[in-house]
Amino acid sequence: MVKFVWPLKIIFNKMSKSIIISSINYDGEQANVLFKPDITNTTINLGNVILPYTFTPSTLTPPRDVYGSYTILVTGSDCPNFLNVIRPTPTPTPTLTNTPTNTQTPTPTVTTTITLNPCLVTRTPTQTPTNTQTPTNTLTPTVTPTVTPLPCLEQMVKWWRTNSYYSYSAMTSEYLYNFIPGTNYIQNGGFSMFNNANRILIDGPIPITYGTITSNYFVTKQNVWPQLTMIRFNGPTDTFGIGAFGTPGTFNRTEELDNGTYTCGDINGNWYSYSNYSPDIPSIVYVWFTVTNILWDSDISNVDDNRNTDNPELMTNSVIVTGHSIYLGLVLLSRYNGLTPTFTNQEITAFLESSVCQLFNDVPCTSF
Repeated sequence: MVKFVWPLKIIFNKMSKSIIISSINYDGEQANVLFKPDITNTTINLGNVILPYTFTPSTLTPPRDVYGSYTILVTGSDCPNFLNVIRPTPTPTPTLTNTPTNTQTPTPTVTTTITLNPCLVTRTPTQTPTNTQTPTNTLTPTVTPTVTPLPCLEQMVKWWRTNSYYSYSAMTSEYLYNFIPGTNYIQNGGFSMFNNANRILIDGPIPITYGTITSNYFVTKQNVWPQLTMIRFNGPTDTFGIGAFGTPGTFNRTEELDNGTYTCGDINGNWYSYSNYSPDIPSIVYVWFTVTNILWDSDISNVDDNRNTDNPELMTNSVIVTGHSIYLGLVLLSRYNGLTPTFTNQEITAFLESSVCQLFNDVPCTSF
């Protein structure tokens, strides 16, 4: 069975065990394709291809099945498409014992599903221009417009929206929580992950609306995974904090705290995690982290750690930092149907080193 995903679709060929990634709007254009097999913790970059693209995973080394998740980013677009090919469970046809009959071989049905396009953008078709006669004796001077770069935090938000999922999908059993319908909270998140929670506070009692960008902080909008809040410390010495509060889903909950460090070249920082989880429900893993750089003359004079495990049915946590020439971030991770509900110290460190470090390497305006 094939489920269409706008603007992209996957067609499964059972005979050749291949898939065709196709699109009404994007056929003939170049796209980068990442493939994560469903039974491994490996993400394979299939490179830049031309759509429609036929992928036969048995030609890989080692050979693979088609089942897993596909991330397709069309060249020139900021919005990747995420598609899953789910491994089928064959259902055998019962055979009567008294009358000889032919037993049919179970035929697996492959389903492709979408995990919420994070940008939800519909591309407008390009109209074909009509040829007209142009006067030959008139010369029109060409004026090259001056391109004004986006403000620094907007560049960071754009980078995160386009690239962060690659690092997130490299984690085993990462979960793409559902943002609908709240604008400053998540009503549920799917599978009772939340109960009207994920309210983000920045030095005040009013939750910040998703998608807010100011001169010194931002909160990414809905359908960006994982969600990120980031504050830039501009003054000689600033004090800012990021808090998250609300209630998790029902059932018996467990809370855990963990700390660690990450580093990549001149960029480094500390991180502080809060995990809230229950069996068979997506976990809630908040990770606060600092970003410092020896080239920025960064300094952190105090960290007020207000994470707690007092009540697993109520989440009220914050981290407040005092310093200059630094950034403070909060990222929301989640795991579902993994071997463990939380992320290990090594996994959180690896995620920050592959996402946050790359963000600050790629966005040139982030220095002080």
